[in-house]
Amino acid sequence: MVNKGERFLRLQIKATLEQHRYNCNRPNYQFQLAHGPSSKKRYTADQVDFFICCALDTHRFWILPFEAATVTTLKIYNGEDGKFHRYEDAWVLLEK
Repeated sequence: MVNKGERFLRLQIKATLEQHRYNCNRPNYQFQLAHGPSSKKRYTADQVDFFICCALDTHRFWILPFEAATVTTLKIYNGEDGKFHRYEDAWVLLEK
């Protein structure tokens, strides 16, 4: 939780060690945006306001509002054309 004056933000911090490299796909970072046994239970809007996803090998961060996290396994690909590129280092979202 982060204190924002009169309100608190509920944050979930997710991390991955490095990019996944599969033969049939481009390298990507993967984050499990779920919890419970086998990470199958999705978080609800009552539990989380933002996900903070951290790539530990490159010290990159993505700040996703709950509404943008529509999957349980988030895959972030390199490049500016990626679906989640606009959330990289988007710390300003926590200030609103």
